Amino acid sequence: MTLGLATGTWDAIYLGIESGGIPQDAPPGYPDLDRALTSKMVELQARPLVVFLGSGGLLRWLNVVCGYQRSGSLSEAVSKIQCLLARRECWHEAYGLVCGFEGKQAMFSRVSSAKAQTTPPSVLSLDIVEPIGFDDLEAAKAAQEARNAIRGGMEPLLAVREAIECRLGLPNLMGPVETRTLRP
Repeated sequence: MTLGLATGTWDAIYLGIESGGIPQDAPPGYPDLDRALTSKMVELQARPLVVFLGSGGLLRWLNVVCGYQRSGSLSEAVSKIQCLLARRECWHEAYGLVCGFEGKQAMFSRVSSAKAQTTPPSVLSLDIVEPIGFDDLEAAKAAQEARNAIRGGMEPLLAVREAIECRLGLPNLMGPVETRTLRP
């Protein structure tokens, strides 16, 4: 069960996700355990900054982490991530948000192991809270709660965290809610 949110301003991206990754004892056939997913929020590269919030088939995301090679732009990174997600046969679909900056503009893209569901990078703003989650309706409700809190004056990172915690309910959280602010 995953719920993540992303929002941003022209100079910052605010991310949050219920975060329990693949533990260090990953399944056989995944020898690169030093790069195993311990979180559903993963920085793939620093310059230009590329971070994903992953959900669904986390073994597909492990393939992304192990196979990803540096990109010169967010658009190029999205294309590479899409190819890596679609390449490996797996029972579960993987989907996520890839966030970063094109120039100094905060951007995001939806990616999926089903290539038709991948979107080109779009601008993030505080009026847009992009959800990723276990249930489209619950994720949309969490996004709306975060958006309302931000409009009411709450700091965006805190609004994202509280919306995830409230929507999932603290006893139901699979792991801690991980948050991060990204800057160009």
